Amino acid sequence: ESFGRLTSLETLVLSFNQLTKLPETIGCLTSLKYLQLFQNQLTKLPESIELLISLEKLDLGDNELTSVPDSIAEMPCLVSLWVQHNKLTSLPDPILKWKYPKLYLVGNTKKLYEMYRKVRKNTRKKFKPP
Repeated sequence: ESFGRLTSLETLVLSFNQLTKLPETIGCLTSLKYLQLFQNQLTKLPESIELLISLEKLDLGDNELTSVPDSIAEMPCLVSLWVQHNKLTSLPDPILKWKYPKLYLVGNTKKLYEMYRKVRKNTRKKFKPP
């Protein structure tokens, strides 16, 4: 819960710790560029995750997530999102439509893959040059 004091921290690796939740104070880490939460037991993320305005890479792989907050799509610096091997059945449309960031989806539900293919197909049609 003392994350609030680490406002200059740029990298935080909390992988392989059997974490089941993150404190809301994680949002105080406004200088954070890389957050690795790989292989824990997270089932949801705190809403304060949207406050990580400098975050470029977010690794949520190998957890128990069934969803991610819509606000992740609005993070201004985020270019890589790892959500592989979770229990995701959907992702917010803005994340699925990203053109440049890296999105890692392997090992989630079939429903998520179908949604991703459908959204990407429709997005390509809309942005096809004349």
